[in-house]
Amino acid sequence: MKRVLSILLISVGFIFIFNSCNKNCTCRGWFDGVAGEPYKIELSENDPNSCKEKSTVVIVNDRKTGIECK
Repeated sequence: MKRVLSILLISVGFIFIFNSCNKNCTCRGWFDGVAGEPYKIELSENDPNSCKEKSTVVIVNDRKTGIECK
């Protein structure tokens, strides 16, 4: 029983390790306060930027324009 539990925990650990290598961001385009459909982009391991750094939203007259990533 201990051996099965150990193998299970190791397997789950590997899943978390491999999933943490690539990060996905959800982005949405905005034009004059109207949001477009969300889409995902994948950041590579070598990309030093975070999701928020990919955002280019500007607010003018209380209306968003640009790309917002989270």
